[in-house]
Amino acid sequence: MPHLSPYANPETLAQPTYDKLEILGDYSMYTLELLGKPPAWILRWGGTVILTLIMAIILLSWIVKYPDIVSAKVTVTTPIPPASLVARQSGKLHWLKSNNHQQVKKNDLLAVIESSANFNDIVQLKEWLKNYSPHQVDVAYLATLPQNLKLGDIQNQFAQFQKQLNEMLFFLTSNPLAKKIVLNRKKQQQLEAMLNKFQQQATILRSENTLLDKNLQRFQQLQTKQLISASNVDEKQISLLNNRRQQEQLSVEASRTQIELTNLSTELNELNQVDANKRESFKLNLAEAYQALLTSLSLWEKNYLLTSPIEGRLVLSKFWGEFQVVNVGEEVVTIVPFEKQPILAKMKMPLENSGKVKTGQKLLIKLAGYPYQEYGQIVSKINSISLVPRENMYTVDAILPNPLVTSYKKTLSFHQEMQGQAEIVTEDIRLLERVFYQLRKVLKKAE
Repeated sequence: MPHLSPYANPETLAQPTYDKLEILGDYSMYTLELLGKPPAWILRWGGTVILTLIMAIILLSWIVKYPDIVSAKVTVTTPIPPASLVARQSGKLHWLKSNNHQQVKKNDLLAVIESSANFNDIVQLKEWLKNYSPHQVDVAYLATLPQNLKLGDIQNQFAQFQKQLNEMLFFLTSNPLAKKIVLNRKKQQQLEAMLNKFQQQATILRSENTLLDKNLQRFQQLQTKQLISASNVDEKQISLLNNRRQQEQLSVEASRTQIELTNLSTELNELNQVDANKRESFKLNLAEAYQALLTSLSLWEKNYLLTSPIEGRLVLSKFWGEFQVVNVGEEVVTIVPFEKQPILAKMKMPLENSGKVKTGQKLLIKLAGYPYQEYGQIVSKINSISLVPRENMYTVDAILPNPLVTSYKKTLSFHQEMQGQAEIVTEDIRLLERVFYQLRKVLKKAE
């Protein structure tokens, strides 16, 4: 209950405040009228404007399209990239070709890492092996094998080769089988000569036999006519029998000689076979020791020698002279090919969005050494894409302009293995399609 002043008029206080209620009612009616009755022009044009705006937005989203960008790290190089030679063994540099930027040929010796072998002895052995052939045995050359070599890791293989070579030399120079074969061949020649003489004597005796037989027949005819005595006929008959006896004896000697010659030929064939088997065994053992030595020598060279795999220019960075210590895996020298080659961009593209990338698509390259805001970008096209990923990466290649001219018409100096970022411009996709894809993605997640 309100507090009343003792001086207030009771009649006045008892009257209700109708004026205030009327004022509030007027305001409410005005608000309802304003909200409930929109202007006529809104009723006439509002729907049309909104529909027009919606259609314009849809049309614009259909017209506007832009591509996706697939990024990848890029390395700028050439078809024959620089060859970096790394140490496979730790140790001091025994020798190093120290003329920086010097032109070198393929297989040129660039560095020697110190080992337990004497490098000069290795060179001496290689020179001897260069003129050695396991297929042609030259006794005089075999005897010139270098002795007392210090070969380190390949010492055992060299000792085995030396052992087999000495056995071969002993077999070739002091072979008792070979001497016996020579003697048997001489005896074979003598027997063949004797058999030939026997054949000649047999021919003579046959001729004599024919004459003696004819002579006997004539004497017999004369005896029949009693022109000669019977004793004369007997003498001719005895001569004929003696001739036939000599033929028989000669035939027996020839048969014995033939048997002896046959036995000797058999023995000679057996000796030749044994000799050939031994010779082949020695050659095989020597060839195996030779191959083992070559393999060991090749492995030693691979571990301790650095040779140029390509023709180019020598580049030294960390190591400049002898007696510096190198560790396994350290880069000792680099060979940069100096012949003019096309410039390539090698990219490693991740699997994500890789299906959008195709050959012929536009490529933008920003090199780390040349800020693109100042120098611009190198523009090219995708040349090839690897069919199979390696380590979840596709290899993408592109041929760059030579010289390297950017979008700002600036020419960049080419250096091997330049790094940068590549942007592959894929096919354009409409804005409406992108909204639809996102909407479909949201709906699938909601399910």
